Amino acid sequence: FNEGEALPPETIEILGEKLEKNPVVILEEIRKNFSKHLKTQTRPVQIHTELAFLLPTDVIQVLGKIPNVSINTNIQKDGSGTSNVVFPPFRRDIPIQFGEGFLNWKGLEGQFTFTDQFKTLTTALKIAGFNVKGEGGFMASLEKTTLNATLGANWIPIKLDLNLPSFQSQEGKNSQSKFDVQALVVGFETKKTPGGLKVGHINLNLGKVDFVDNATSTYLE
Repeated sequence: FNEGEALPPETIEILGEKLEKNPVVILEEIRKNFSKHLKTQTRPVQIHTELAFLLPTDVIQVLGKIPNVSINTNIQKDGSGTSNVVFPPFRRDIPIQFGEGFLNWKGLEGQFTFTDQFKTLTTALKIAGFNVKGEGGFMASLEKTTLNATLGANWIPIKLDLNLPSFQSQEGKNSQSKFDVQALVVGFETKKTPGGLKVGHINLNLGKVDFVDNATSTYLE
């Protein structure tokens, strides 16, 4: 806090099944941790946070050590503020005893703007992309993607804009299963009708989607 001495490390445990159901749970856990410490701080305040991933030993053997996520936060007197997030790029060549291959994470940068008590949260994320190749010919890739969103109470989306140029995955050389999405643009916004009813409006533009598994095939363009 304010470039003072670092606080002792704390552990935030998030179960995998909870994360799969709601990825936003990460933001909620960070918010709880921030709120606890802010009670003893005088605003305005600057906070530097390092998030380290505590992965199981068997996962570390495959992926190696994942770099820390760095978060720099400025909070004003009224409780509003901004957080700048950096998840650095890294590359890992997977050892041959674990199937060989590689993971090339190209990095992520983002900014979160919030009001007091996180009543609203605006996000702007830039994902540089990734490439993965694994055992049996498995592959997945994502090109540079942007996500801008405004979340209201209980992290419910009010507005969302996603621009995903390309995502591809394939299970392996001996499998017919694959998923290919090109030029996906999604726009979502919640609007109020004259009667006060909140209605979600979605705009969807799609260049191509190609989905194949061993039993079915779907192609749209």
